[in-house]
Amino acid sequence: MSKTAIRTASTITLGPSARPSRRWAGLILRCGGMVLIAGGLATGPAGCTTGSPPPEVTQAQYNGPPISLEESAGQWLAMVRPDSPGWRITLDRRAEGYGFEGFYVTIQEPNPAFSYPLVPVEQRLALHVEARRPVKVFARLVSFDGQCASGEAYVPMPAAATRR
Repeated sequence: MSKTAIRTASTITLGPSARPSRRWAGLILRCGGMVLIAGGLATGPAGCTTGSPPPEVTQAQYNGPPISLEESAGQWLAMVRPDSPGWRITLDRRAEGYGFEGFYVTIQEPNPAFSYPLVPVEQRLALHVEARRPVKVFARLVSFDGQCASGEAYVPMPAAATRR
């Protein structure tokens, strides 16, 4: 078929209504592109943003259960060993520091309305980072009602919870 025949065939198959839809498609694509560009300029270049800063860290004394790091299946685990059940550990944030991965955890005291036996327990928190990477753990102790002794600041754990 010649080029003329193809054009004729496409014109016949699509009909005269094809032209307005092409115009609308072009207009939508141009407007969408402008919106994306305007949005990109408003938020700044993605490669230069660092997100929110890491949480506040203080040098206050940590008075909670001992925390250590252990390796399991090539990944780091944060181990908390309170003297009774009822304690809760949660990973609040993971932030990349200079030469290490920082993990910010909250350790919540048990509910005083319940009685717990004095039996040492072990809680493990998977950090999902390879054991070959250096890590630091920062913790804050929170009472059962949510009050934090150090405000909202985290305390760096001793060398036992920092591995290189």
